[in-house]
Amino acid sequence: MNGKSTNRVCVVVPVYAGLEESRRCIESLIASLQLQKTDTRVIVVDDCSPEPALSQYCRKISDSNPSISLLVNEKNLGFVKSVNRGMQEAGCDDVILLNSDTEVANDWIDRLVAAAYREDKIATVTPFSNNATICSYPRFLESNPLPTNETVKSLDTLFAHVNADKTVDLPTGHGFCIFIRRAAIGSIGLFDDKAFPRGYGEENDFCCRAHIAGWKNILACDVFVFHEGSVSFGAEREARVAAAMKTIANRYSWYHGAVNRFIETDPVAGFRQAVSDYRRLKNPRPSILMINHGLGGGTQKHVHELARSVESGFRCYELASTNGKRAEIRSLSHDDGLQEFYEIPRQLDSLLKRLKVLGVIHVHFHHTIGLPLELFDLPSLLGVGYDFTAHDFFTICPQINLVEDRGNYCGEPERTVCNACIKKRPAHGARDIGEWRAYYAQLLAKARHVYCPSHDTATRLQRYFYLPNIVVVPHETGNDGIVYKPEQIESDGHLVICIIGALSKWKGADLVEAAAELVEKSRLPIRFVLIGFAYRQLNDLSQRVLQITGPYQDGDLDTLIAQHKPHAIWFTSQWPETYSYTLSAALRTQCAIIAPDLGAFSERLRDRQLSWVLPWNTTPASFTDFFMALRKCFIENRVQFGNTRLADSGNYLERYAEARQKKQVIPGQIAVQGSNLYSPGADAPVYAMRVSSYILAKRALRDKIIAIYRNEKIRPLLKRIVPIKWVIAADRWLSY
Repeated sequence: MNGKSTNRVCVVVPVYAGLEESRRCIESLIASLQLQKTDTRVIVVDDCSPEPALSQYCRKISDSNPSISLLVNEKNLGFVKSVNRGMQEAGCDDVILLNSDTEVANDWIDRLVAAAYREDKIATVTPFSNNATICSYPRFLESNPLPTNETVKSLDTLFAHVNADKTVDLPTGHGFCIFIRRAAIGSIGLFDDKAFPRGYGEENDFCCRAHIAGWKNILACDVFVFHEGSVSFGAEREARVAAAMKTIANRYSWYHGAVNRFIETDPVAGFRQAVSDYRRLKNPRPSILMINHGLGGGTQKHVHELARSVESGFRCYELASTNGKRAEIRSLSHDDGLQEFYEIPRQLDSLLKRLKVLGVIHVHFHHTIGLPLELFDLPSLLGVGYDFTAHDFFTICPQINLVEDRGNYCGEPERTVCNACIKKRPAHGARDIGEWRAYYAQLLAKARHVYCPSHDTATRLQRYFYLPNIVVVPHETGNDGIVYKPEQIESDGHLVICIIGALSKWKGADLVEAAAELVEKSRLPIRFVLIGFAYRQLNDLSQRVLQITGPYQDGDLDTLIAQHKPHAIWFTSQWPETYSYTLSAALRTQCAIIAPDLGAFSERLRDRQLSWVLPWNTTPASFTDFFMALRKCFIENRVQFGNTRLADSGNYLERYAEARQKKQVIPGQIAVQGSNLYSPGADAPVYAMRVSSYILAKRALRDKIIAIYRNEKIRPLLKRIVPIKWVIAADRWLSY
């Protein structure tokens, strides 16, 4: 039978450092005490704080408030012993352990008590928080900022309303705020302050002991408590967590498996999403669906930046699939933790319903690698228009980057060579280059806009497709800041050259290695620094010649460049890059820039001082000769430092607003015949791109079938007698 609380509750708040955080916690706690029906008192434990102002504040607040008692450790005992002291001082009361970097609101204690006594054998109750791993909101397992336009009070009110009286079993509670029944403490004892003297892991150990003794640990889905995180422990956190988890694993072999199963099944997802859905209804905004590969890199960076740039007017969601069957939809806003998976085609209707609930009014294709064929028709199925951004050349060639098997630019040969390449290197299900390009011709032709980040990209696409809807829009907003200026070289000094990024074959890893080997062999005064890593381990070279820093975070790149003090930044790409975010980083410096005459480099470096665009197939020996000449210029102080303002990106907020104003009328089928589908050119492989009357007839038939299937009067009957897999199969055949 259900238990019933007859105890009062004692809130134990251990403090050590962080005056402002502790003040916020204690004052929010005092304010909330007036709203509780539960008889509650507070114990603050000052663990010999090194901050006199914090100790003074604790004394003052306890002297002025009869519901607060203060315990002061004469010497620093550590977090766990301080908590144990507080729990012992609480006597027979139930306990809430509350970190000093939290903030509470409303009748949060009453709701924790109600959850704890919903059953007899509940040991611990943990609330939702912005920063509580498996109890985090809005994003699972992440440290989240407080959502925009929300306060702790407003968010806790939503949780109380939307998830009233709901609980979920947990493999472990979370110590930032944890309710512990006194009966459970009496059954299994206090925290283990010998195994976990300094904090982290003690609550996991307690919950494991409770589980073994037949008790449960639960999440109160109707309570939200804000948690700043890592205020007291700072830089020690990672080491403490690792040591604690090792101890837990040694004691309870099943623990990590239980946590992993919980993460895989995510039984709290529905309760997070219920709150997000309610918040979305309170603040309705139209949504943009970004379709992407979800594999990271520059494409992912642009999608996230684009979402941030339009968040004042639109919510943005990303739909990605890497295996052609399972589609993931994820919010691109930090205020919304939506992350759902759909098996395609089985759950296609469910996905469509979710997208309509989210208010998707426009689709933006960024990449289609791994995308199930059924999802190419999402704009049509949703009745909305779409844009397409070319981040590479996947629409032209399934090898993506226009490179042959050695990793060099292929030169865009005629159709038979392309088909031989597909046969030799099968990629993404391509069978014939003509079929491949004809399929993408349809997708691009029906787009409202085809965005290209550079004129070079647009020109290459127009060799193959007739695109009156093409628009050249750089990825980023303007930036005039100079983050680094190189120094003059002394007569015996080295020329320092940085290469930036993750170097694959087609990004020039082999070229860098060959140049470094020449420098080493000839003992030239040149030093290379690869800020990033290569696709393979490069030949052993002394640190004097080539230093490899390893992976980095985007936000650290400017600092890393300045730290290594380069005179030049070298781009070694062997394919026509469409934009290059690493070039943007280089343009924020006054370094010399050396880049290939492929892709967007030429136009982005035009008119910039101290910049050279060399043939992409320049030999390593020629590069080293060039670098030695550049070194001489630096020695003789004959350099004019370069700095280029980044081009302004397109105003997507206005572009999406325009799509909304037009009520998402889908662009009509572009009437094309024969080779007129493509712009003429001396080397254009017209035969491979020709759209025959047969294909046009299939398209017309497909459009008629779609029109019939959309008819609200006919569709229910068709759904009963025509399996969806037949519809999809017919659509797939008619699309070629």
